Amino acid sequence: MTILLDNQPASFYPVYNNFYWQDVIVNAKAKGSRVEREVKKIFEEAGFEVVRSAGSLGAADLEVKGIGSIQVKARKQFSVLNLFDGADKLVIKANRKEPYIVMPLKT
Repeated sequence: MTILLDNQPASFYPVYNNFYWQDVIVNAKAKGSRVEREVKKIFEEAGFEVVRSAGSLGAADLEVKGIGSIQVKARKQFSVLNLFDGADKLVIKANRKEPYIVMPLKT
């Protein structure tokens, strides 16, 4: 199935061996939306009030009352996960940036 974005004609999109890039974009967006809904549900089940900014129209994907804004990322693999090395939580810090704590959402 080919879905055209922004009402562009099919000839607008690059084709490689019958592979349409707009299909990849649509699938990636669907995956991101699905993971955002999963994370929202986890917070709601824990008793938090959550607002999802669908379509990335806000500064963050989720606003969790009492916690703040949350950006949700879904990838096949994150290199940061290799850094836990048996610990429960991980603090990461880029040069000249604030440190961040990384930890499993469900414990």
